[in-house]
Amino acid sequence: MKPAISLYFDPLDAKDAALFASALEQDGYPCLLNPTSFDGKTLAAILLSERASLDGLYGAAPWLKEQYEYSSFPHLSLLPVFVYASSKTDPEEAFEGKVGELYEELMSGEFKPFGFDKDAKNPLAEFQRILEGYRSY
Repeated sequence: MKPAISLYFDPLDAKDAALFASALEQDGYPCLLNPTSFDGKTLAAILLSERASLDGLYGAAPWLKEQYEYSSFPHLSLLPVFVYASSKTDPEEAFEGKVGELYEELMSGEFKPFGFDKDAKNPLAEFQRILEGYRSY
């Protein structure tokens, strides 16, 4: 059985979140969109984009700020998900800008991000490999 994913995102990224969640579910990963709380039983994924902001992410997941400040879930793994369209965005350039700043602010570089290319034929091709670096669910 594949792990359940709790996907948190800035409301400005609702369309991209729905697209990513749909791809996950088609590949057998149950996905919850912006659940109201986090109990640590699912893998928390944080959607990062050029539209996202810290305020938007903290508004969708208030526990995220508390987790960052107080580490209330000491074994929690956060999966950063960078959503982009390769036909419009150079992922390396975007990650060096605002997306990278969000990543550094939220994760301090400790978690490996997953790049979800909306233009790819199989945007989840590397997903299982990235998950291997996270705790077992």
